[in-house]
Amino acid sequence: MIQLSEIENILKEAKIKYSHSQVTCYDRNFRGAAEDMFVFKYKDRRFHIRIYADEISIQTSTKISVMFSVNRPEKITPHVKYCRLLDMKIYICSYFLGNKCYLNDVGKCIEMIKDYLPRFNFQKYLFDPNEGMMLCGNSANLALKEPSRILPAIDILLEMLPVIEENFPDKPDDIDANAIPEELRDLIPVLKKWAISDDQEREEKVTKAAKGTLTRLVNRVTPKMEAINRYLDSFGDEPWSEEAAMFASLAELVCELQLRK
Repeated sequence: MIQLSEIENILKEAKIKYSHSQVTCYDRNFRGAAEDMFVFKYKDRRFHIRIYADEISIQTSTKISVMFSVNRPEKITPHVKYCRLLDMKIYICSYFLGNKCYLNDVGKCIEMIKDYLPRFNFQKYLFDPNEGMMLCGNSANLALKEPSRILPAIDILLEMLPVIEENFPDKPDDIDANAIPEELRDLIPVLKKWAISDDQEREEKVTKAAKGTLTRLVNRVTPKMEAINRYLDSFGDEPWSEEAAMFASLAELVCELQLRK
């Protein structure tokens, strides 16, 4: 069981100002619900730390065009391939094979960060077999077991991210209506506003939204959920298109809102 006092002491000793709040946050990459969250700014970046039963989630926003995870798969977006690098598994998301990013971009990115990976020393220092790093397009995430590794992990992540952001910047979201079933095309305006894959960004937007706005969103999308599921199932074992990945994010948000009622 991770103790809040451990994290508080680490942040205080580093003279980092933080806020703490009690939350109920679910993430399929972690077991159970997070009930505590720390928010702080460190080296000009804002971080969220969420405390799960036996794991720590560390998240910061970014804008990159690649999506892959190290050591453990990111569970929200399907993975179609993994390779091994320095005895670690690199999971490559199927989203890369859509319009936004291509498999070779991921390969180039992994080659570029090879020099940083030994400094992480995943196996011996930062990542045990159940820990990992997830780069998800608009967020960078660390899953750790030990509070003592929080700041060392963030420091190396902050060295890697500018390199990735410079060489693999985010690409514009161009929704191809022809790639979407006709029965779902009326949701394109909703996709542009609410198809948010990043947990942190999604939670912030939901928190700021009026209750009536969220109710209208749920009422508009819920009747289309079966059609959305048919659309996603139509890909079978093939990777999702960018549009399909956006519908998956939208459906996940609506399911979360339904549970909050």
